[in-house]
Amino acid sequence: VYITRVFDLYPTTRGLFRSFGLLQLYVLVVLGLNLLLGSNYVYILGKPPTASPLDYLGPWPWYLLVVEALALLMFFLVYLPIGWRKARQTG
Repeated sequence: VYITRVFDLYPTTRGLFRSFGLLQLYVLVVLGLNLLLGSNYVYILGKPPTASPLDYLGPWPWYLLVVEALALLMFFLVYLPIGWRKARQTG
């Protein structure tokens, strides 16, 4: 909100997909570190040993695809008010 008000900068659709791509890069880096360290950060290599919301998203590795889809949906939901505003201003 600060950047949009003070600097008059607004997210773009291109930026949305770029951010999602950077998220994928982050996951790949964490995957490499997990394999190197024998860890499971971001639960990429499996679900936590205790009950969690991931249990509702299917077995490993399929829940990773559901999490990816949910992340992309959240990106779009955050962008939606800005997209509507842009459409109203140009249309």
